[in-house]
Formats: sequence, structure tokens, C-alpha cells
Amino acid sequence: MTWSNLWFFTDDGIRGTTFKRPGLDAMLDEIRAGNVATVIIKDQSRIGRDVVEVGLLKRTFDEYHVRFIAANDNLDTANGFDIMSIFRDVINEWYVADTSRKIKAVFKSRMEKGLRCSGSVCYDTAMREPFNIYVCLFFIWSALALVLFVHKITVYQGFIQYIKAGNKEVSDIKILNLLSDCEEKLNINTRVELSCNPLIASPMLIGFFRPRIILPVGELEDKELKRRYTFSCSLLDITKRHQPHTTRHQDFVHSHFLKTPEKL
Repeated sequence: MTWSNLWFFTDDGIRGTTFKRPGLDAMLDEIRAGNVATVIIKDQSRIGRDVVEVGLLKRTFDEYHVRFIAANDNLDTANGFDIMSIFRDVINEWYVADTSRKIKAVFKSRMEKGLRCSGSVCYDTAMREPFNIYVCLFFIWSALALVLFVHKITVYQGFIQYIKAGNKEVSDIKILNLLSDCEEKLNINTRVELSCNPLIASPMLIGFFRPRIILPVGELEDKELKRRYTFSCSLLDITKRHQPHTTRHQDFVHSHFLKTPEKL
């Protein structure tokens, strides 16, 4: 079918529950003036979402002999009365009421939680999300842990640099052979370096990937048994780093070298 002399009436941005709409009023004026023969809409909800008001509009169409067509609803008054159109009007009005109820529930929930409900925020009065003290404490704890960790690494590196500055490699073959003997008996595969340092008062072990035993200068003058004890304890620490289960090595140290420094 070909339609001629077409007029378009629109009401953009105006809700369908009101019937005071410029486009609708203009169309009704043309109908009452006898200038309209057929009204075509997408579906019945486009003309309104109120059962009573839509019923009055349909009566106006009949009074002025205007053919009414709702394309998606398969409604055409030229084919006679369609009782389903009444149920569609009821559903269209119910849809508005149900949507309004759901939106009100959502806004009420957001207001109870202290969340923003408006589409735009007034200048300098923006509402913030609720404060979560546990999240704040977690970030504070993480920041403090990171600062302490970095500080500890920095202090350790400074200490190691200070100790290395006074290190002197041990060249005494007798002492080096003693160290090798302890390594062999404790089954230590990691290469261990040996040096002496006048800045320290007791033996110490530094380094993880390249372990080094540092002895005080006076330690080199002590008797062999005490040096063997020192080497064994230091090598046992290396074993603990690379092999957590060191019971066999501990038994070896206790049975061969573990005497109190006073008895040594």
C-alpha cells in the first residue's frame, strides 16, 4: 500500500504516562479538523501508557473515522475490533509501574549505603564512597613493610661494604687446608672464601651465593681446634641455607668440634 500526504508528529524526551504532549496535541487538532484519515504508530505504547487515556484516544479515532494502525502489535482497526489491544494497554501501564518500583528500590539501596544517586555532582559537594578502615590499614601496613624491607637491605649493604673494605685474603696454606678438610667432611659443594678483618671481634659468615668466612685477626693465632670449630659452624650455616634438613651435619659438628669457646 502506498501512503501519500504524510505528516510526522513526535514527542522526543517526554514520558508516555503524560498526555499533555505537543506532538500528540497537534495530531489531535488535525484529527478534529478532519485532516487525518489514518494514524500509524510503531506499537500501542508509543501513543501512551495509561489504559483510560489510551481508551479515550481510540474513541476519538472512531468518532472521527480515523483508521488506527499499530505495526508491531499487528493492530488495524480496519479489520475490526481487537480485544488483545486492551490487554496490551494494561501491560504497557503495568510495565511503567513495575519499572518505577524497581528504580525506586535501587535508589533507596544506594542512599542507605551512602552512594551517589544523581547523574551529576554539585560543585565542591561530591559525596565520597564509604570509608573502609580495613583497606586503609592494609595499604598502610604494606607501605610500612616495604619501607622497612628497603631500609633493612640498605643497612645490610652498607654494613657489608664496611666489612669488605677491611678484608684481607688468607694466604696461609695450613689454614686453607683446614678449611678444605672441613668442607670435605661436611660434604659442602659450594665454594667458600676465607679472609681476615681487623674490624670485627668474632668470626662471621656473609654472602649467600658466594659465602665468605671472615675471621678476626687474632683468630689466626689461635690453636687449630678452635679454628676447626669456627669453620665447621660457619659451613653448617651454609648447609642450612641450601639444604634445610641438616641433621647429619649437625651431628658431625657436635661429635667432632662442638666444645664451648672457654674449653677451646
